[in-house]
Amino acid sequence: MELIKKNIHMDRVKCSAETQITVEEDMNISDQKQDAFRIITEKGSVIVEEIRKSSDYVTVKGALCYSILYLTDEVQKRPAGMEGKIPFEEKVHMEGVSGNDTVMVKTKLEDITAGMINSRKMSIRALIGICLCVDELYDEEALVDIADSGPMEILKKPMDVTVLAVDTKDIYRIKEEIELSAGMPNIFELIWKDLKVNGLEFKALDGKISVQGEISGFFLYEGEGEERPIRYFEFNRPFGGVMELSGCREDMILDMDYEMEHEDIEVRPDFDGEERIFGIDLALNLYVKLMETQNIQMIRDVYGIMQDVEVVQKEGNCRNLLMKNIGKKKISGVLKVEDKNLHILQVCHMDGELCVEEESITPDGIKVAGAFMVKVIYITGNDEVPYACLKGSVPFEHTMEIQNITQDSIFKITAQIEQMTASMSDAEEMDVKAVLSFCVIAYEKEKEPMLTDVAIKETDFEKRNTLPGMVVYIAKQNDHIWNVGKKYCVPIQSIREINHLTKDELNVGEKILVVKEMV
Repeated sequence: MELIKKNIHMDRVKCSAETQITVEEDMNISDQKQDAFRIITEKGSVIVEEIRKSSDYVTVKGALCYSILYLTDEVQKRPAGMEGKIPFEEKVHMEGVSGNDTVMVKTKLEDITAGMINSRKMSIRALIGICLCVDELYDEEALVDIADSGPMEILKKPMDVTVLAVDTKDIYRIKEEIELSAGMPNIFELIWKDLKVNGLEFKALDGKISVQGEISGFFLYEGEGEERPIRYFEFNRPFGGVMELSGCREDMILDMDYEMEHEDIEVRPDFDGEERIFGIDLALNLYVKLMETQNIQMIRDVYGIMQDVEVVQKEGNCRNLLMKNIGKKKISGVLKVEDKNLHILQVCHMDGELCVEEESITPDGIKVAGAFMVKVIYITGNDEVPYACLKGSVPFEHTMEIQNITQDSIFKITAQIEQMTASMSDAEEMDVKAVLSFCVIAYEKEKEPMLTDVAIKETDFEKRNTLPGMVVYIAKQNDHIWNVGKKYCVPIQSIREINHLTKDELNVGEKILVVKEMV
């Protein structure tokens, strides 16, 4: 007797950890820049430079990159910018991690605040969230056939399982050149920049992955000329391409994680030698998992006709795709100017971040809730403070409908901003709107028992001799001819033929004749 098994490749979380750290620093304004009068706004990003692993601990080394936009303390207040970097190093307890593990680290800038100490000195304080995760690959062995089994009945049952086919990471680079609109002055100095990648969509193709999205940017700059005019420039540009990936097929289930690795923006001359080009170089870290659903005929039970058989079972630890889908949610809100002296004259730029506060399974599907955090830079009608920033939040709640989902189901949601706009309703109010996109992948856990071993054991002849040579069996609730055949050690086909059965399920009260096999 030869047992034939199939390895079901899957992944699971080996260990994970989360922590928050606070970074802060006081910094002096460069001697080349004017004194500060008032801070307009601030922003930041987190870069991870090194990950060191040891037994039960991971050390994350990185930096907070920040930018501050402020007004200079001149007769004619003008915007100016300053940038800096604050290094950090955090040792995180992560039980179960070892030096050989691959640790995925994701960071989130949860809060950042800039303050003025005096006209030549500023402070920056930020709260950084760090999530660490180690996935491990494992094989679940499934018994799918028995060769040279002899007089033995084998019950097979199909089961759909979602297996891991590809697990890798790669870098996708985006390079663009953006030229100023005609009529705008050449760039003398770049004051403030804000670059976003929105609406990212990934699609599995044969041998590659399609990447589609949009880059949006905002640049505030000082133009050439005697008066050095302050101008701003915004753009939206779609991009697309493919990433070669061996083993990828169009029918596979694609699960993507991504984060910005770096962004590089520089001012370049055009063909006439005038500074009118923004050179953009972005790199996205892509974490790629490809799954496929397989229908596996697993052996669920075995019994011997002439000899006794012993089976070993365990609870299955498989999963099956419930749904992969994308949902969209439109949200809107109103921001009000608190300082009446800084009424809105013109909207310059809107920036937004999603803060997801809840992900939960409900009877209807998966609920995601949080807030859309908004910052809008605008021109005021006040010559003393010509630029200001309006900040606020818009709550959101969205349910992705998924049939047959349970509290034991596994899911992952990726949320991103697809579109956002800000417009004046009057001098003291601003309407903000956004389209949010939610990509959900949900799996159900397969909890059915799986056979891991089958062996011939010593036959209990005393028990077998008590079995009747012929009997009329009256079916009970949810009875199946397998139960009858196993009880009396009779071949299934024999029961079918004697009783002229066309199906294996039995009706309550149905009478069938069972005849014992003779040696």
